Amino acid sequence: MTTITRKAVYEAVRAKLPTAKQRAALTQKLGKPWSHASTEAIAQAIGMEATPRKPSKNAAHSVAKRYGVAKTFAADAVATKIAGEDQHHQIQVRQRVVRAINRAMNAKAKELGRKLTPEEKRHIAVKALHRVP
Repeated sequence: MTTITRKAVYEAVRAKLPTAKQRAALTQKLGKPWSHASTEAIAQAIGMEATPRKPSKNAAHSVAKRYGVAKTFAADAVATKIAGEDQHHQIQVRQRVVRAINRAMNAKAKELGRKLTPEEKRHIAVKALHRVP
């Protein structure tokens, strides 16, 4: 068995079921629109022999990197380190860290008069994290 991606399943559906009526029959078989079903369910319904691709161990981190929300993950880590188990204090520290990073980035962008590059953002965020008490 080989692992299969969502894209490969979609291409297989379009190749094996070229008409809208055939794809509607697949929707009936799955009990929901075929594009909303899981990759594994679609593959089984059209007769593909494969297992779905395994998600990464740290899927949340990869999503954060892709969409640029690593700042909030860093804030969570710093808050946990500083505040320990106190949930209320963690929230306060997290808000303070995010606010400090945002202020530093906005100030630098205003100073330069342009949008910041990802490298500049990282550098500014590291400096801001070191300054947070």
